[in-house]
Amino acid sequence: MLNQSPQKATEEGTSGRHAAAAARMDECRAQAGLYKLLGRCLEEEVDGTLLQLLRGELRAALAQAGVTFDGAFFSAAEQALLDTLAEEFTGLFVAPGGVSPYASVFETGCMFQQAADRAARAYQAAGWSYER
Repeated sequence: MLNQSPQKATEEGTSGRHAAAAARMDECRAQAGLYKLLGRCLEEEVDGTLLQLLRGELRAALAQAGVTFDGAFFSAAEQALLDTLAEEFTGLFVAPGGVSPYASVFETGCMFQQAADRAARAYQAAGWSYER
């Protein structure tokens, strides 16, 4: 049996914890990126720049995270797809009777009510500010 010095074992334990912490940070950054993308998709309709990112640079990373699109998403003409996505966005989030992605609307039926105030206070307390 191989004996290790206590110092060597401590160094390996510390190294393992650092590696685990680094892996967790990477996971948190990836999750934050997904949340940012989701927030962007809720905020306004998909534009040409975002569509190109989804079809290209982000495609593999999203697939790895379990976010996939059907073949029509990649084969449709860009403008035709943008028009379809704009119609869907409007039907879901803009037109009367659509859903609202805001907690205050969900809870009270009105925008910028108590839920919005709670969120703003929490953001301020955490030192965050909204910038577009």
